[in-house]
Amino acid sequence: MKLDNKGLSLAEIVVTAGLLGVLIYAFVGGQNIFRSANKKSRSQVVQHNLVNSLYRKISSNSAVFQVNMNSDEFLSMTSVQDLNEKLPLAWNDKLVTSVEECPSCPGRMGYILIPHPTYRGLLKLVIRVTHKSYIEGFKDYEFVISGE
Repeated sequence: MKLDNKGLSLAEIVVTAGLLGVLIYAFVGGQNIFRSANKKSRSQVVQHNLVNSLYRKISSNSAVFQVNMNSDEFLSMTSVQDLNEKLPLAWNDKLVTSVEECPSCPGRMGYILIPHPTYRGLLKLVIRVTHKSYIEGFKDYEFVISGE
């Protein structure tokens, strides 16, 4: 009697399905990793652009910008809760405004201008930024600008 062994056995089909399942799982998992990395990267770009924009505005005419916080109080605030309550600017991915205009904005921002401790005629600008999703704690950006 002659056996006709055409086709695939059940074991071959199970192994093939298992390998396809592993490949699909790896592909979908990789997409999630890339998606979260992309979101984090975009948020950092937005944050840096907002800080850079504020820096350019202040450095172009520092005499116009009024400092509305005591520098010692500002620099000693390290609690996220204190910063979220006391920093005067609110921000999200699209705008920077006062806290009164956007109390639900997830980010807070504030700055101080103090005389540079080493160089006469220069100011030290410290911009402090918080965000509920993007930043753990707070981040300070320090710049040196002309005092004129």
